[in-house]
Amino acid sequence: MSKSGGTIGIALASVALVVIHAVSLGQDLGANSNMQSVETAYLLQASAGGVGADQQESVSRAVELIGKGQLATADSMLDGVLIRFAGLMNDTNKTYVCFRETKDFRQFLDECQKKQTPLARSQVTRVHDSFAQALQMKAFIASSRKEWDRAADCLSKTMSYAPYKAVPHLEMGYVLNAQGKAQEALESHKKGYALAVAHGATRTEQAVALRGLGCAQIEIGDLEAAVKSFTKSLELEPGNKLALNELQYIEQLKARGR
Repeated sequence: MSKSGGTIGIALASVALVVIHAVSLGQDLGANSNMQSVETAYLLQASAGGVGADQQESVSRAVELIGKGQLATADSMLDGVLIRFAGLMNDTNKTYVCFRETKDFRQFLDECQKKQTPLARSQVTRVHDSFAQALQMKAFIASSRKEWDRAADCLSKTMSYAPYKAVPHLEMGYVLNAQGKAQEALESHKKGYALAVAHGATRTEQAVALRGLGCAQIEIGDLEAAVKSFTKSLELEPGNKLALNELQYIEQLKARGR
């Protein structure tokens, strides 16, 4: 098992930027050591619309800087992005919401109307997904520095503006696990996975959610549930090394009588 804790890995692809909290896989059984290996990942994809679309380039640049280990520079750049969004979201008569997909924004409006909430369509303004991405990156930097309260605050803000987004719940699970709050982490991962399924997240995002859920289930001692989660994640991403390592680790736990 890895005793080194979570490491940061960033992969850049032509269609997306993937950010990962992952363990070092240098050990034969890497995987879970007191939830230090919780993995979360998400795609920073081009959003379909919303105010502040011109900030996407800056957020993507900040991700590149994080990948190079330049956290302070990235943090400052993201602060600038959030300041610019604040200038765009200053009408107190409007409710600002953030969605990556137009279909999710329309669903949100329809649900508000069905629930007869006080939100009138004319009061709801869609914000570009780069706003949520910036908050997530701020949380990522904070968690990398083990500034758990700051990370949690950024993630809570993301959830409030982006009610259908799975990622902040997965990241929050990572933060809660790091603080020793295993049961709360489990609930956060469950919520993240449910949102990923309900709102058409990619297979990768759903697989990541399942792996995070499985790690949380190991932490509370529910090994059978964890096996199901990792096995299901392998249906989405066959051969994933993290899932295979975790399943091997579970077998070791069972052999020890846990």
